[in-house]
Amino acid sequence: MAMASKRPSSILRVLRLIALVATFLGSTNLIATILFYNSSYSAQGIILDWAPSDEAFSTGRTPIIAFIDYRGHKQLAAPQSAAGTANVLMGRKIQIRYNPDNPEFFRIDSPMGMWATGVISLLYGLVPFLLLSLLISATSRKAPRRKHAAQRKSTLGVKHLVDHTQNMTATDKPVVRRMR
Repeated sequence: MAMASKRPSSILRVLRLIALVATFLGSTNLIATILFYNSSYSAQGIILDWAPSDEAFSTGRTPIIAFIDYRGHKQLAAPQSAAGTANVLMGRKIQIRYNPDNPEFFRIDSPMGMWATGVISLLYGLVPFLLLSLLISATSRKAPRRKHAAQRKSTLGVKHLVDHTQNMTATDKPVVRRMR
């Protein structure tokens, strides 16, 4: 009983699979951002103070923003992401989007504040996935081409195959005659 042998996966293919999983996991953050954007309310807030932040891709500080929610309650909190607030001064008004069920959960309504973390988390998996896919396709071996059989050179030409008017000589045998 012969067992089918399967070619073992290369390390590049395993890494590409891991990058694909990371892409799907990173896309959940972007999907959550899209869902938040569609269900959130817009408001205008004012930056009252700055607090230290250890968030990735930030300036090391996050703004403390005050705003009025749709119920008329005053909210005072830090946004989920401080991305895009590096050059914003204290006392400046800024657009935000907040969760109507939990107004303390809000984001700054700017491309960086709203979308940066979702897009960056998606790119963490997508860029390695694309690079590994290109590398795999560049290094994959193509099936070797089969060489065409070399045509044999013959002394017989078309004239010999078609022209049967030649007389048979004494040395010709019937087999040779058929080839002429």
